[in-house]
Amino acid sequence: MIGISLISGPFFGAVSIIFMQSIIYFSTIPERLGLQNLMTLGIAVLSLSVIGTYVPEVMGLGTETIIDLSSSDTLFFAAVLILIAKIFATSISLGFGFFGGVFSPALLIGAAAGAAGKAAENAPKISKAVTDFQSKQAGIQSAKLDIQKRKRNVLQFQKI
Repeated sequence: MIGISLISGPFFGAVSIIFMQSIIYFSTIPERLGLQNLMTLGIAVLSLSVIGTYVPEVMGLGTETIIDLSSSDTLFFAAVLILIAKIFATSISLGFGFFGGVFSPALLIGAAAGAAGKAAENAPKISKAVTDFQSKQAGIQSAKLDIQKRKRNVLQFQKI
C-alpha cells in the first residue's frame, strides 16, 4: 500500500502542475502570436470542436464521465485520453478568453488520473492472466502434437 502511495502521490502532483501550467501557457498564446479577438475566438472554437468530436466525454461539466470513471473498469488508454483531452480543452477554453472555472475540470482530470492509475495497477494482473492462459494453451498444443506423433508411430509399427 505504501508503494502505491509513493508512486501515485508524485503522479497526481505532476498532473495538477501540468494542468495549471497549461492554463497559464495557453493564456499567453494569443498575445504572443498577435492574434485579434475574432481570430482567437475562431481558433478556440475550431480546436474545441475537434477535441469534442473525438473525445465528447470532456465537454461540459463531466459529471457523467466522472461517475463512469469511478464506477467501472476503464481502460488505461481511455483514461489517459480523457485526462489529456480535458487538460487541453480547459486550457484552450480559459486561455483563449472563454469564461469558466477550474474546479469542475479539476474533478474530471482527477477522476481520469485515478482511473488511469487503477488501470495501470491492474495491468500486471491482466498480463499475468494472459501469460498463464498462453502457457496452458502451449501445453495443450504440445500434448496434442505428442499424441499425433504417437499415433503415427503405432500405425507405422502395425504396418510392419
